[in-house]
Amino acid sequence: MPTGTYVRKNAVRDRLKAGMAANHAEDFAQWLRERRYTPLTIIERERLLACWTHWADAEGYTLDAIREAYAASFALIESGDRPCFRGDLNKDSVECAKLFINYLRERGVLPPAERRPSPEETWPILAAFRRWMREQRGLMDSTLDHYQLTLVDLLAILGDDPSTYTAVNIRN
Repeated sequence: MPTGTYVRKNAVRDRLKAGMAANHAEDFAQWLRERRYTPLTIIERERLLACWTHWADAEGYTLDAIREAYAASFALIESGDRPCFRGDLNKDSVECAKLFINYLRERGVLPPAERRPSPEETWPILAAFRRWMREQRGLMDSTLDHYQLTLVDLLAILGDDPSTYTAVNIRN
């Protein structure tokens, strides 16, 4: 192996071990190997994770707040308003952070993410509407999912009391 490649690999590992992933760097690489990632891809994932954890550390995030760090970095990338911090934060490094969070969850370091209630659980009237439309009108779930996009907004504004569903309120 050429000296430059070896030094680069160690520099990435050193940088990774200096951040919030320090205690998990070796096991994360093993986890990737178990999923049949190639050695070069593992090195690239380590590099991307080192970049992301460097950004997260600079922003004051710790491993305990890794989900918040991921959400903040994802929002920065999506908004296009990302800082120019030595290229540490980019779409690929944020995706690698998501992979690392999945690893932490699977290894039991992080508890499973809280499951949000489905719209049908939030609004039982929506579940009843979907059931009725399926049974009485024969609609497919794909059509009902399309309708639900609008209905969720309507329910969020008007609530689940049908007496408020007047023409005036619906138009407004």
